[in-house]
Amino acid sequence: LRVPPSLWQHSGVQTRVGHGESFASLSRYGFSRGHQGTGLAIRGVQRTNVGLLLLALAGCGTGMAPSTIAPSASPSTSLRPATTATPSATTTAAPASTVWHSVAVPEPTSAGLLGIACVSATECWAVGSLGGTQGVIERLEGNEWSVAANADHSTILTDVSCASSNDCWAVGGGMSSGSLVSVFDHFTGQAWTPSATSLPSQAELLGITCLSNGSCWAVGSLGDQPVVASYAGARWAVAESPSIPSGGAGELNDVWCVTSSNCWAVGKTGFQGAALIEHYDGSTWTLATSPSLNVTVGTSMGAGELMSIDCLTANDCWSVGDLAAFGGTSPAQFLVEHWDGNAWAVAPTTTPSGLGEYAALNGVSCAPGDDCWAAGGAVLEHYGTSGWTSVDAPAFSGGGAFDVSCSGNGVCWAVGTTATGPASATNSTA
Repeated sequence: LRVPPSLWQHSGVQTRVGHGESFASLSRYGFSRGHQGTGLAIRGVQRTNVGLLLLALAGCGTGMAPSTIAPSASPSTSLRPATTATPSATTTAAPASTVWHSVAVPEPTSAGLLGIACVSATECWAVGSLGGTQGVIERLEGNEWSVAANADHSTILTDVSCASSNDCWAVGGGMSSGSLVSVFDHFTGQAWTPSATSLPSQAELLGITCLSNGSCWAVGSLGDQPVVASYAGARWAVAESPSIPSGGAGELNDVWCVTSSNCWAVGKTGFQGAALIEHYDGSTWTLATSPSLNVTVGTSMGAGELMSIDCLTANDCWSVGDLAAFGGTSPAQFLVEHWDGNAWAVAPTTTPSGLGEYAALNGVSCAPGDDCWAAGGAVLEHYGTSGWTSVDAPAFSGGGAFDVSCSGNGVCWAVGTTATGPASATNSTA
């Protein structure tokens, strides 16, 4: 659900794509394959009816009762318990609240914002798509967005990450001369410029993270397998990573590093049940044990996909996504998983009614003091002393929130789209 409905409205994509439509022809619109490789997918499970999605995101869904995913193990042993401890003076979220308000974005109605990275509460970068084929970059300074100077991009940008104020990377991809190509754009304090890469053609990049030392990891897919790329100061190159076993397919949607020798990447496989989780220990990427998702969605076993990940410490990571009917159109459910230093476990969360088969959490970000936010359609999920709860996000009415970034003092910014164009919102009270 990473691609805003507004992109569909301006791209001319048909409402259903059959078996004969190639992956490359869809990727220029920001679409990727679903769990079974048929139908239209938006960074995840199958989405086959644009009209239904527009209604669902506008709050005109099925009217079903909220659905709940129970934890896969006792919270006392597998999940971090909610805390009521007061954050220290260095982590107090004084200027933030649980009420979000809209902040205008100066882009045309055909634009949508897909990713955001905040260096501080008043300095952020956001990237996305213009008309489903071109990229956009926006810069937040203070409380005002502006179009980034010298940032004319010919392909969609899906994610952005900053090592510092003067060192940011954006990734994406699109069609060039009839082929799908990956894009790395680098900001060094003055302007955004393309960067050299040795990635093969047909690589689709979906997520990126950069460390304070300037090194970065990017993830996505290459053909029907996950792909990981690394940057250590010279050029981007493919890193060795595991393939999906038993002839399966998969992709990685996001990556996060606690340190240079402790990184996580999350995504999906083509199988029912568990989502895809990989771990890097400083030398090797390996498949991690992912919780079994023994949950029935509609009449089918749920197929899980993790869209985003964020870690506060080595023993405290959150990943979010969705659990949808495998190959079906039954109402989907929000999916939240937590790492406590020993194992990943499904965390209890409730999916608001009305989202139907398009319910998904697309981005997550945490501030110190157990203060996390996840972006999902016209709602934002908040983790605090009461666990995960839903907060209305009217700034994204008729569209959806697609990513969120929180600074150390608890101030967060979310980006996405509305029925009339790009949108942003913040919980800052300043």
